[in-house]
Amino acid sequence: MAGKSKRMGTVLWLAAQSERAAAERLLASRREIDDLSHKLAQLQAGRSEYLSRLASGTTMGVAQMRELRNFVGKLDIAISQLRQQLAHKQDLNDQHREQWQGQKRRQDALGDIADRYRREEARAAENKVQREIDDRRPLPDGGER
Repeated sequence: MAGKSKRMGTVLWLAAQSERAAAERLLASRREIDDLSHKLAQLQAGRSEYLSRLASGTTMGVAQMRELRNFVGKLDIAISQLRQQLAHKQDLNDQHREQWQGQKRRQDALGDIADRYRREEARAAENKVQREIDDRRPLPDGGER
């Protein structure tokens, strides 16, 4: 039975590698979301700034106002597209989180099994030693076993 826990070492190592890879995908996904969120915030702040310029009506010609409105329209499109990308990345992030959690649960379960095997092997070794001691102990009537 000593081989079970040793074989489990390889299985545990592979499970740890899978869990680590899933964690790295989750982290990369989270970084992408953070980057997109930052870009979205920048675009929204820029849009607000241009709209306030447009609303202030400072000495601006008709052509400049039209260009500014067109630019704000393009910003609106970019913001909309970025929101769609962000929603997609958040869905992917949720999938990556579920995959990582599944890998983590699997790794934990395999670790529990390996611990049980080690305990069983230790108990079997103790029983073997005890049997050997018992076999060497003389019988109460002075005879041999």
